[in-house]
Amino acid sequence: MGAMNPTILIVEDDASNMRFLEAFLVLSGYEVATADNAEAALSYIRQQPPALVLLDVRMPGIDGLEMVRLIRADANTSVARTPLVAITANVMPGAEHDIMEAGCDGYVPKPINIPLLESYLERFVKNARSTPPAIE
Repeated sequence: MGAMNPTILIVEDDASNMRFLEAFLVLSGYEVATADNAEAALSYIRQQPPALVLLDVRMPGIDGLEMVRLIRADANTSVARTPLVAITANVMPGAEHDIMEAGCDGYVPKPINIPLLESYLERFVKNARSTPPAIE
């Protein structure tokens, strides 16, 4: 796989979770970028929207759901349409609804459900890599 692979941005403030996700994605053949806070992630996304953002919901400063709202409201449609999948330990009733309501495209509970994560990778990243745009 060459340098043209789509990039997945991981936004996670917990170093061990970040290392796990990064190792899993790299071993799966993906290009990976990382940010440990929403401000750094927003800056990255606005410069070069990734194929997918995996983001922790609970972070210091701007939390993941507020970050999602900021991305969805961005004037640049490439930024606003960036696929966003929340990764969170919050599995309380209503959490998934709140996450989807904020504008996420998906939700993966912690501990990370690998088959579910792979289904999102298949949906957002592998399709971005191999499917030409549809002609209408």
